[in-house]
Amino acid sequence: KKMCFLLVLSQIIIGAGAFVVSSPVVLTRQKPLRALPLPSESLSDEASLAIVMDALAVNDSPHPNAGLEVCFNFSNDMCRAAVGGSLDAFVAYASNPTFQSLVDHKDWQYKLSSRMKKAKFRGAMSTFVVDVEKKLGGRRKFLFTLEQQRRPPLQNCWLVRECLAVDKAIYQTV
Repeated sequence: KKMCFLLVLSQIIIGAGAFVVSSPVVLTRQKPLRALPLPSESLSDEASLAIVMDALAVNDSPHPNAGLEVCFNFSNDMCRAAVGGSLDAFVAYASNPTFQSLVDHKDWQYKLSSRMKKAKFRGAMSTFVVDVEKKLGGRRKFLFTLEQQRRPPLQNCWLVRECLAVDKAIYQTV
């Protein structure tokens, strides 16, 4: 529900002068924005993937590109660097036709492909095959690799290390 407040201003002082507002000004307060999910060490690899995919399904809720923002927040530094390093660069990158298969998708399902224990120089890793029903019909499969972070500030959080469209994977790995 929107709440409206009526605010009548008789004078607004700007610098040394003043002007009179002849009609009331109506201010509208929208529902408070819900906080976007953030990585947490309490989330499993599968839960982190679900948060990203569910956010991308409703990309513009609660604000424009909120789903892409969640995806960016759940990406590791290597993944962020590969797409420009900033949220704005990531949003621009995500406008490509392949990534757009994920944005506002109708449905998704996944299957665990592999899970590797942590090693000396990296955290545990999980790879999932994600099958997406695109918003305009058709399906596309992606390989999502998530890695459990070993260093603060996101130590033990599962973040996206890589996302590859299966049909394009050969071009991205050669």
